Amino acid sequence: MKQMVKTVPSIAETQAPGATFPLERGHLRILLEAFPKHGLLTTFQVTRLLYSVTSQTKVETLLLTLLAEYGYIRRFKLPTAEGRRPFIYTWDEAGLAYMVKNGVAENELFYIPRGDEERNYLRIMHWLELNDFLILAKLLEKARPDTTLFDLRHDMVLKHTPVKTYTYTEKNKMIAAVADAYIEFKVKETQEKDAKYSGWVELDRNTEGEDKFIKKLKK
Repeated sequence: MKQMVKTVPSIAETQAPGATFPLERGHLRILLEAFPKHGLLTTFQVTRLLYSVTSQTKVETLLLTLLAEYGYIRRFKLPTAEGRRPFIYTWDEAGLAYMVKNGVAENELFYIPRGDEERNYLRIMHWLELNDFLILAKLLEKARPDTTLFDLRHDMVLKHTPVKTYTYTEKNKMIAAVADAYIEFKVKETQEKDAKYSGWVELDRNTEGEDKFIKKLKK
């Protein structure tokens, strides 16, 4: 039976002064601030990104509303055999359609399709651990009011526009390299001037082998 999907206000509508909606502001924050940049997240990660760490129960309730009543996200258990398996939340098809309808390019959104969880176990673990780092990068804004995370792009977005360069060989072969993530900070130096600091992020989970990792960095 096909799930009935409720309408969520457009991004433009959420920014209108004095606007009220059936969804709480918390639902909209999760839908518009958490998943577009991170793709898949645990309850704890969403809590850490947007709220205080004591708000995890509240965040779980917000996530379940977006899942059960609106159908914009879905969840699955981490495909591991041992211990407690946390739920992972990611986009569902209706949520992707909503974002695209509101002007977000489809190639800027990523998720795990239904049925692909087990065969993408290593990729899921990579994304979750990478998101831990990217959330810390965002939280730097709270510790440093003069600092803004101006740009953040995941590898699943970067692969559509990889960095290209030529090798120093006789054939001068063109190669492409994709970072695990790209981040760019703006730091206010004076009232009129901001300094920019860019970072190429690589996450080594000891699964690729040292030689392959070093080779990528040398590109």
